[in-house]
Parts: sequence; C-alpha cells; structure tokens
Amino acid sequence: MSEGFADFSAALYTQATDPKKFRDLWDMHRRHLLQKNAAGHRPADVAPLWLNFQADAYLEPQVRTLLVYEKGSYVLEMLRTIMEDSRAQNPNQRFIDTMHDFVSTYAGKNASTEDFHKIVARHMNDPMDWFFNEWVYGTEIPSYQFSYDLKDGGGGKTILHVSLTQSGVSDSFLMKVPMYVWVEGAPRRLGLLVVKGSSTETADIPLGFRPNKVTLDEYHTVLAEEKQ
Repeated sequence: MSEGFADFSAALYTQATDPKKFRDLWDMHRRHLLQKNAAGHRPADVAPLWLNFQADAYLEPQVRTLLVYEKGSYVLEMLRTIMEDSRAQNPNQRFIDTMHDFVSTYAGKNASTEDFHKIVARHMNDPMDWFFNEWVYGTEIPSYQFSYDLKDGGGGKTILHVSLTQSGVSDSFLMKVPMYVWVEGAPRRLGLLVVKGSSTETADIPLGFRPNKVTLDEYHTVLAEEKQ
C-alpha cells in the first residue's frame, strides 16, 4: 500500500486547495479501475491490491500501476471516510492520529500492510479484518442503488426514509457508505449507512429540518458503482 500513500497525498492536497475537483479525482480513479481494459477486464477485478508489482508479471501489463497507486489511494480514502466524525472540531482527527501513530511507530523501519492494519484497528477499536480482507486482499467491487423519501414528522420535524441496496458481492462483504443531506445548497454529512452482502437496508431517520435533497457518497470516496 505504500505507493498509494503518495497518490492519496495528492488527493488531500486537491481537497484543501480546489475542493470542486476532489470528486473529479475519484471519478477518474473509478474510471481507470472499473472500465474494461484491452483484454476485456476491469483492472480492479484482475488482482487484489496486495499482489502489488506481481500483477504485471503474472497477469496483465499496467494493472499493477492502477492497483498500487489508484486503488491504494482509494483504500486510504475509504478509511478516512469511515473514521470521519462530522461532530468533532476536526472531523479527520482520528485518521490524522492514526497516520501519526503509524509514522512514529515505524519510522526508520520496513512497515508491512499488516503493521498498518494493526495501527488502524487500534484507533478504530475494531479488528478491521473485514475492511482489509475486502479492499486489500480481495477484488470485490460493490454496486449501490440508493433512494429516499421525506415525510412530515410533525412539530417542524422531517422523517427521512432511506433505502440502500448493495449488490455484486459475497454474503460476508460489509461496507459503511457515507450519506449527505443538502441544506442551503451545500452537503452536510449525516452519517454512515451499513450494509452487508447483496441485500437492502432501510432506515427511518428523524431530522429537525427538511433537507433540499439527500445523496449517497457525495464525493465518490467509496470505490463502487452507484445509482441514485
């Protein structure tokens, strides 16, 4: 995953200096990873990220570049998204602490993917096996179908009914997908929708306001195919 850190750093710079292009960057990575190549395969399907540079030698030329750099950076962005706390003064503080811990712990050492996994698990208070098995050691890519309704909840409140269908994955595949509500023309992150396997999850969420609209994964920070 080490090369992915470089590409991910470029994404963070884009977010800080030109936020309007942040989603464009992930859209570009999606196209590169999910569009069929000359051999008729989607690069993301050809090999898992952990295979690294061996993907070229044993599978298809140029696949490793897309996996190591673009999928590698996507994995880091998905971790940042999952760790984000919109209620905190700095929503990215937990991710920042994780990265500082990783750098200080393994400074001057050869850190492995499993070493990084352990640091992430410690800061998430979760073994995080599901995430690394899916995105580092696996090749599954989910598809999402999202819909919502807004209903009057009385007393100035609104009931947001959401439905998220995940498909194209195994029964054990679990993902946490960010959802956004739009208020006064700007998106605000509401939380994460959790879905496991090829299934549909629904929820009724009370809100103290009526959003202009609701979107799933507004900045396309999850490597997936989406319809909404």
